[in-house]
Amino acid sequence: TIQPSIFIYELSFAHDDLQQYIRRHNVLLHGVPESNFEADRNIVNDLLQCSGIPLTSLDLFHRLGRKPSDISTSADRSRGANMNSNQRSRPIAIRFINHSSRFAIFGSMKKFPKGFYATDHLTARRAEILSVAKDLKRKGEIFAAYSRNGVILVRVAETAKPLSISSVIDLLKVASGKPECIDGEESLSYGAECEPDIGVKTRAGALRSRTTNSSVSSLITPPTTTNNYYAPINQYDL
Repeated sequence: TIQPSIFIYELSFAHDDLQQYIRRHNVLLHGVPESNFEADRNIVNDLLQCSGIPLTSLDLFHRLGRKPSDISTSADRSRGANMNSNQRSRPIAIRFINHSSRFAIFGSMKKFPKGFYATDHLTARRAEILSVAKDLKRKGEIFAAYSRNGVILVRVAETAKPLSISSVIDLLKVASGKPECIDGEESLSYGAECEPDIGVKTRAGALRSRTTNSSVSSLITPPTTTNNYYAPINQYDL
C-alpha cells in the first residue's frame, strides 16, 4: 500500500511536469523597464523582428507578477515582488504558437539591447531548484547550472557530463560528491549507498530555514520511505 504522503509527492511530480509542458512554447524576457502595455508591445514586436520571427507567431505576452505599485505587504516583499526604480523590473512572459519561434529567440539574444535576455519559463518549483543550484555555483561547489527546455541541468566540472536535477536533495547529493545517485530526468530509487549523509541533511535544513518564500520552502525536505526520495508538492505560479 502506498503511503498517502508518498502518493501526494508522486502526484506533485506529475503536476509539475504538466505545468512545465504548458510552458513549452514560452520564454521569459528580462531587463525590460517597467512601462505601459503599448511600450511593452513595441519592444516585443521589435525583438521578434530582429530575431526574424513573424509577428503571427506570437500568441500572447504579459508581465509576470503584480505591478510594483500594487504590492505593499511584507509577505510580497519577501518574495522579491516589490520592486522600485533601483530593482529589476518584472519579466515579460511570451508565448509562441510553435516551438521553432521559441528557439529562434534564444538564438538571437546577441542582437538584443544591452541588459535584455531570455530564459525558460519555469514552474516555481523548478525555478527554486535552479536558484539553489546557481547559489552553489557561486560558491564554487559546482561548475555550471542552467535550464534547457524546462529541465534543470548542472555540471560538477567543465568537462563533466550535464546531470538532470529534479529535486534539491538530488542537487545537494551532486554537490556532496554523489553524482552517481542522479540519473536522467527523474529521481532514482536510491539504495543505501545513496542515502543522504548528515551533511546533506544539515544543509537541506539550512536551505529550508533560509528560504524566504514559504510556498516553496517545503521542497527542501522531501518525505522518505526506505529506499526512495521524492520532491514534495509546491504552490505553482501559473
